[in-house]
Amino acid sequence: MTAMLEKALVKARVKILSGVLSEAQVSQGPVRSVLQALGWDTFDVDSVVPEYSVGSRRVDYALKTSLATTDVFLEIKAPGKADDAADKQLFEYAYHVGIPFAVLTDGRIWNFYLPSGQGDYQERRLFRLDIVEMEMAECCQRLERYLGFERVRKGTARIEATSEYDDKFRKNKIKQLIPGVWKSLLSEPDDLLCDVLIEAVEAGGGERPARIDVENFLKAQLVADPVMVLNKFVIKPLLPAASIKYSTETIVNVEGGVGFQLQNGDWQSFQTGKQCYVAIIRYLVKHYADFAPRFQNAKSRGKRAWIAHSAKELFPGRPDFQTSETTEVGAGWLIGTQMSAQVEMPKRIEAACACVGLAFGRDLIARFL
Repeated sequence: MTAMLEKALVKARVKILSGVLSEAQVSQGPVRSVLQALGWDTFDVDSVVPEYSVGSRRVDYALKTSLATTDVFLEIKAPGKADDAADKQLFEYAYHVGIPFAVLTDGRIWNFYLPSGQGDYQERRLFRLDIVEMEMAECCQRLERYLGFERVRKGTARIEATSEYDDKFRKNKIKQLIPGVWKSLLSEPDDLLCDVLIEAVEAGGGERPARIDVENFLKAQLVADPVMVLNKFVIKPLLPAASIKYSTETIVNVEGGVGFQLQNGDWQSFQTGKQCYVAIIRYLVKHYADFAPRFQNAKSRGKRAWIAHSAKELFPGRPDFQTSETTEVGAGWLIGTQMSAQVEMPKRIEAACACVGLAFGRDLIARFL
C-alpha cells in the first residue's frame, strides 16, 4: 500500500504545485487517487458515497466499510481553504450519529477531526497534514493511520486516534493551567520558588539576596506576562557547583567526597547529599533532646518548616513531596529533603549546629556535593 500511496501523493504534489485547481478537480484528482491508494474502492458508490445526504445538506464523500456503517465524512474545500473554520452543522451531525472522523481537505492540507472530542471545532482537530511541506514517510504514515481502509474497518484507526486525541487534550489543558498557577505562586511566593531564585542570584553574584527582596520582586511580576517571566528569568540552569561559594571555607576544602565529620571523629561517607543531610539531622535529634524544637523555631520565614511532626507542614500544598521527599529522623520528627545541595543543605546544617552550640566548619565538617 505504501508504494501506491507514495505514487499517488507525488502525483498530487505535482498537480497542486503546477497551478490552481478547482474544488471539483481536487475531488476527482488528488483526493480520489489518495483514497484508492489507501484501499478504498472509489468506483464503489456504496463504499465511497458521493454527495451523501446529511439532513438538509450534503457531504462531499461518506466513507463506508459496510452498508450499515458510515465511518468517515470527507468534505472537499477549494484550494487554500482547508484551514478555514470547520462547518458547524457537519460536526454536529457527525457527533450525533457517531461518525468517528471528519476530514476537511483541499488536496494539499488534510485536517483530521474527532467530532466526539471536547472544546471548539479547532480543538477537536487531531492532526493537520500538509502533503507538500511534510516528509513523504510522515504523510504516508498519517494517512494510513487515520484513513487506511483495513484500519478503519477493524476499528483500529478509531481506537488509536481517540487515545491520541485524549492524550493531546489532557496535555493542552494542563498547559493552559500554567499561567494561573504561576500567578498564584507570584502573589504569595512559595519557599521553594524563592529558594531557586536566591540560589541562582547567589551563583551569579557570589552573595545571597535578602529573601524579602526576592519575595517583593516575584510579587511585582504579577503586572508582567507570567509566562514570559517564567521562561526568561526564573527557569534557567544554575552555574556549576564549582562556582558556588559556601559560607565556610573548611567545607569546600574537605577531601573524601560527600559526607561529614563530627568533632574530629571518623569521616562518614554517603552517596548523595540528601543521605548526608538526613544522617546529620538524625544524629542531632538522637544526641540533643532539645534540638528538634530549636531547629523548628530557627526557621523564621516562609511556609515550609525545616522539621515538623507532619509532612503537610514540610510541604503545604504539595502532596507529591509529602510522600516522596519526607524522611523520619526520630522521636516523631520529619524533615523534607527537597532542596539544593549547593546552598540550602549547608545553610540548614549551619543553622542546626547553632541550635546545639556546635561550630559549623570546625566542630562539624560536611560536604554535600
